Amino acid sequence: MRRLIDVFFERFHVYFPILHKFKFLSSVEDGSVSMILLRSVLFVGSTQCDPEIYHLLGFSSRSDAGDHFFGLAKNSFDAGISTTDRTDMIQSCFLLHYWWGQPTAFQDSLWWFMVAIRSAQCIGMHKTTRYSAISRDLQTLWRRIWWCLYIRDRQIAFALGVPMVINELDCNIESLTTDDFPDVSLETASYVMEQIQLNRTASQVFFRHCSPARLPLYASADTRRRAKQEISTTLRAWHEGLPRRFQKERGHHLYLTLEMCYYFLEISLQQRLQSHIGESDMAHQDQNPVLEAANSITRLAEDAMMYWSPDYFPMMWVTALFAAMNIQFVSYRTLNEQGRETILAKLRTSLIALKQFEEYYILARWLRILWNDIFDRWGGKPTNQRIMTPPHLSTRLSPTDECQIQNPVVTQPLADSGPTSQYSQAGGLDYGSEWLLEANPYLTADWSNLVFPWNYEADLAMGLTTPHFLDSEGLQFPADSGRDRHHAH
Repeated sequence: MRRLIDVFFERFHVYFPILHKFKFLSSVEDGSVSMILLRSVLFVGSTQCDPEIYHLLGFSSRSDAGDHFFGLAKNSFDAGISTTDRTDMIQSCFLLHYWWGQPTAFQDSLWWFMVAIRSAQCIGMHKTTRYSAISRDLQTLWRRIWWCLYIRDRQIAFALGVPMVINELDCNIESLTTDDFPDVSLETASYVMEQIQLNRTASQVFFRHCSPARLPLYASADTRRRAKQEISTTLRAWHEGLPRRFQKERGHHLYLTLEMCYYFLEISLQQRLQSHIGESDMAHQDQNPVLEAANSITRLAEDAMMYWSPDYFPMMWVTALFAAMNIQFVSYRTLNEQGRETILAKLRTSLIALKQFEEYYILARWLRILWNDIFDRWGGKPTNQRIMTPPHLSTRLSPTDECQIQNPVVTQPLADSGPTSQYSQAGGLDYGSEWLLEANPYLTADWSNLVFPWNYEADLAMGLTTPHFLDSEGLQFPADSGRDRHHAH
């Protein structure tokens, strides 16, 4: 048990420090710890530990270990919902939202996250505690919990395209300072504070230019160009204002992750504007800021895999790599021969990174198989050739089917070649790698026009408004800690 707790603090808590580490460990030692909170911590630890640990616990796979500890935590939640301390419940719900074992269940991942946010609002975590009677330590903990909820809310919104839940205009909570992190490293404190500023900046730009209500105002190419310039300028101002300590720690995994998030948000916001224009116009737009961001993500992934093992990084890296590869793929046709060779080299680098990530994230393996399949079919280079939809996917999947195959059970070892890879789901159908995108129709018009022949406009009419190339995490929810078929980070 202690090894799982250590993994939790070493691999997860550095990104979301929602516990007071010393007090939690002390409560574990004296037996006063909340059972639901302890089991929630063990659950997250099981999703990030080395295989040796869950094997010693008697589990044959990470998913089995995660399901076991999640089940224990959920039982504690159901049994103690009226007696457990509210703060413990909020922390536990935040941790339990990293489970994605039953995507069709009512109490899904987003349900747990929403419970955490609404419960936090009910006790006033989003408001100033300056005149509150609660202890100073609890005030500090509340601020940390709330801002972790805020960061996660924005990450989910930008990755999945779902609405943001937290409205900053409803909040007057104080910003975090280094004094609020007595139990964590300066690197973690700095990372969290800069993540807050980055996501606040991105949110402001989103509501000014990219929200569904604002997008129809950008039909004019000049208006759209000015908006895209403002997006780049605003995000760049945040980036250039990073404290010097980050410049000294450029190789640290927290700094690399912060940089990755910056470039991912650049792609996300720019492509929201891009996706609003017609298919025929997309290829003629200036993609330099987006392509530069995509290339930067590839470079960061190369550095990350060179100096760190993949378990130091959240699954957001897989999402960012997928977004970057799609941008690079689409830009291939617009470049000269030298530029094309450069893009191919970057795509191969990303495939190597996905190969390393798949040890912990099954989604990385799915995406690697998908890209290998595409390159095999096209002889190693993108072309204008369209891959026809397999016969068993010629009819569009129903929403229920799409949900069911988000977490397939691997029934045999996956081959490296897409056409021979088989996944089985509850209905007993087997799919090659194509179903990954058939089940997830949120791709750029360029990609869908090149690869899969579904109706792009019809998808938009159905309300599928997510930026179409970003939703690799729509295949398996983007919980930044999960690591197997049930867990996504």
